[in-house]
Amino acid sequence: MLTSTQFSKVPCSSRSSSQPTTADACWLNAWNPSSTKPAPRTSSKSSSSSTAAPIPPATTCTRSLSPARTRCSNRGQAAARNAGILAARGEYVLLLDDDFVCDPNLISAHLAARSDSGSVVVGPILRDPANNSIPALAIDREIRPYYERLEAAANQPAWFPPNSSVPRQILLACGAYDERFSSAREDTDLGIRLAGAGVRFRYAPNAVVRQHYDKSANQLIASSALFGKHDVLLARKFSEYGAQSNLSRIDSGPWWKRAARRLAATLPFSPEPLLYPFYVVSALLANISLLHEAAIRLLNLRRYIVWIRAAVREAGGWQALQSITAPPAPLAARASDHADR
Repeated sequence: MLTSTQFSKVPCSSRSSSQPTTADACWLNAWNPSSTKPAPRTSSKSSSSSTAAPIPPATTCTRSLSPARTRCSNRGQAAARNAGILAARGEYVLLLDDDFVCDPNLISAHLAARSDSGSVVVGPILRDPANNSIPALAIDREIRPYYERLEAAANQPAWFPPNSSVPRQILLACGAYDERFSSAREDTDLGIRLAGAGVRFRYAPNAVVRQHYDKSANQLIASSALFGKHDVLLARKFSEYGAQSNLSRIDSGPWWKRAARRLAATLPFSPEPLLYPFYVVSALLANISLLHEAAIRLLNLRRYIVWIRAAVREAGGWQALQSITAPPAPLAARASDHADR
């Protein structure tokens, strides 16, 4: 997270990492181009937790003598970001993930895109071209349509993704991140609340970061369960969300697809492990074009099975999940259908 006169530097991370700080290049270029020494890395280690918690007071965090470093207890990604927002002293806050490689002009591009002081500026997250892992390609395929819609000025989802900047006071006024969502859908929840408060979202195509996605396939699949659970929590919090998110698609398509979804979601055992051998073979032979595509699709199918089973558990059954997706009045801004990250 970045924020100084206008932006102060408070990058927040929800996990520890050996990678160099992603914010250093753009920070040094914007504020101290003659320096060759990287700024200190900021990290707020955290783990998933669904326990509701208010934004922590500043006394719960320990700030070192370097204003760039804030360490907090492990209470999830939402809590880590809230701690960074509280620690920030600048007018704007720019949120970044710890696997981003930032363009040197990132900060100036965010500032240049501001035609007013009260909007959210969203920059694109591109895949690091050096990272061709199957999980990285799967994530890129899912988030790419969001930025294509922004580029085309189409109706965008109410999502507050990383590489977004916003006035700090607006974040504080809307309550910042809801920590009940810990490390899944916390950015969708905040985006819906910002849009509902009338905050405008602007796209800055030159404010580029490149993501070096380092999660394994198994880690990506495991995280899908939290997204399934939190999709249901979001639908309960915002009645419009269920009918305008991925949840609404459980009853879409031909009959055999609907039947397959219900079967995968309600079997007494998960069929996801049955796909593992096929995924391994296709991933190992991914240099073959057909199997490369098969590996991406199999990974996304495994994720989907884990996601929908978690959603059914949280909803209390298949029919309960269907009732959540019944169309109510339209949402002011279409709720997010972006990928879990």
